[in-house]
Amino acid sequence: MISKKLGIIIFDYDGVLVDSRDSIIQSSNAFCKIHDIENRITHETLAQLDPATFLNIARHANIPEVMILDYAKILSHQLRANLGSTPIFPGVPRMIRILEQYYMMAIISANHTSVIEKRLQRSYLLNSFDIIFGNEHAGSKVDHINYAIDRTGCIPERTWMIGDTVSDIDSALSTDIHALAATWGWQSKSFLGSRNPEKLFDRPAEVLDYLTKLAKQCSVI
Repeated sequence: MISKKLGIIIFDYDGVLVDSRDSIIQSSNAFCKIHDIENRITHETLAQLDPATFLNIARHANIPEVMILDYAKILSHQLRANLGSTPIFPGVPRMIRILEQYYMMAIISANHTSVIEKRLQRSYLLNSFDIIFGNEHAGSKVDHINYAIDRTGCIPERTWMIGDTVSDIDSALSTDIHALAATWGWQSKSFLGSRNPEKLFDRPAEVLDYLTKLAKQCSVI
């Protein structure tokens, strides 16, 4: 699929588009309590998580390997069933609706595709995305980035990834695409900066301004 748009923007989901941190912490700790697992997940756990995956959350909570699949299923169910617990960040809808005029749009996430699609549909944003790739697909985030590039016919120089964790930045840099960091998500500006992203943004409006100006400079659309 070749597009006349400038390129493709790949968004992480949790911590970039939706504020799911408290919901994930509460659901994870509820699972631990039910199963008499003493460890608990905190904001600090997520702030230092590397890589930032649900599997790694489960391991930090000392959830036994044989229970991790049940944990993942319950967490996905609760996120689908309680959309109000994962609000879209302020400024994100406007950012998406304008950027889709200039770029192809993708989501690559450790969350399940069904959770992502249901949340975006509720906010009338689902049709803005060309690709949504969740954790039910085999492979690493690097594999998924390469898949998105191949599927859209883009080149790494015209591919931008926006993430809120150091593992997002590492994955982007590993594939030679532009690594952009969102500081409003799970991990701190200083921690993100330690991985040398191309740019750091404190608000969705800053992402919108940067990428819109870039598209207009290239005289596309």
